[in-house]
Amino acid sequence: MSNARKHHARKGAMAVLIAICLPMLLMLLVMFVGISQMQLSRGEMRVAADAAARAATEAIIRTEDKKKSYMKASRVTVDHSVSNQGITLERDNVVFGQGSRQQGAEWDFIPNRKPYNAARVKVVKSTDSRSGPVNLLISFFGSPYFQTVKTATASQVDHDIVFVIEAGGSMHAPQRWNGVLEALNQVVALVPSLGNKTRVGVVICQHE
Repeated sequence: MSNARKHHARKGAMAVLIAICLPMLLMLLVMFVGISQMQLSRGEMRVAADAAARAATEAIIRTEDKKKSYMKASRVTVDHSVSNQGITLERDNVVFGQGSRQQGAEWDFIPNRKPYNAARVKVVKSTDSRSGPVNLLISFFGSPYFQTVKTATASQVDHDIVFVIEAGGSMHAPQRWNGVLEALNQVVALVPSLGNKTRVGVVICQHE
């Protein structure tokens, strides 16, 4: 076989190989783009649900008004997007209740129990929701959209803080009291971040 014929045969074999591999590569590319968008959408949904749950919890503790608390969570949700698509938080998907710590680090959420100190929020992107599904950039497995749901629960437990200062003989030095006052000022500055129902007290006692 001449060199020209061998070269032509190799070119023909490469063309057949490319014709076989190119569709497979395109399929892999479509799968990669689709799966990446789905994973990114799930992460953005989780962030939106967490933010809405925290906002609803803060508002229900501060106002004790479920309607205002839902509106606060709804406004926070609007500030988030999934694949550059908006989210609408539906009223039935915000449940207020009571959260309490169980043994270990586990927390329990009891819906509709008062006094409210927790909220559970469900963010939905589906064909049945007001937000609609997530529209995919590339049709994946024949579907032009993707449906996802994320649920988040936030709780806040307020604690009373009491400082007990023993005004014994060792506290007579002015620098000791200056140190106590400085520490109390630092704690008082943190009170707003502890919750509007957190109470701080000081007890000074002296042994006879």
